[in-house]
Amino acid sequence: IRWTRLWNQKLKRPDLIASIQPFLPDLIQLMNQQKDYEVLLHVLPFLQDLGLPDAVRKMCLQLGLRAAASVPVKSDLTRIAKSLIIDYHDIDAWEVLMHENHEQAKKIIIVLGTDYRAGEDESLDLLLLHGYMRLNLHEDLLKRLVQLGDANLMMEYDHLLTRDYPQELARFYSDHIRSIKEMYGGTIARQKLNNIFSHLKAANLLPAVTENLKKIKTRQLLFLTRTNH
Repeated sequence: IRWTRLWNQKLKRPDLIASIQPFLPDLIQLMNQQKDYEVLLHVLPFLQDLGLPDAVRKMCLQLGLRAAASVPVKSDLTRIAKSLIIDYHDIDAWEVLMHENHEQAKKIIIVLGTDYRAGEDESLDLLLLHGYMRLNLHEDLLKRLVQLGDANLMMEYDHLLTRDYPQELARFYSDHIRSIKEMYGGTIARQKLNNIFSHLKAANLLPAVTENLKKIKTRQLLFLTRTNH
């Protein structure tokens, strides 16, 4: 392997390739420990079509990405990072790509956000939320969070949105609070909502949410009054 790299040749004999492929994950780990990054990058492509378990393949690619970031010529970095991002939604790999190739990192987030609906894959959603945050794509961030309907995730990111989207946040939280009250009611609802109310108070969103809840209740009462008449 080392000889073929030094002489800029490739392993072409199928029998030789077949003989070393089963040992590639162990070889890659050994090369990483020895910091023999150029050789590691040379053998990494032979992982394809091995049918490795996802965890093993991901580990090998992560070591490959570390090697690609450590050598002077980073020609392999984008390719390896994209494999980790697309196949495993690896946020650390996306951060490496963001540092080396901002436009490619942005393009991947935009394409993935367009191609996949919210809620299809949890790890993908977390990658997209992280990407939107880092790229300052706040409108896309808000849209994804609303589509997911997860109040815990919204509380994690809403500090980025309070200035430009206060009404949208108030609407999201008031709808969530109303649904929890309708679903559980009484003590259970209060227990589930304590954390949200504390967060809203700290984020200075509570007045707007309270006002929204009053409007919803007023509309409901008007509807019931008209229905009864």
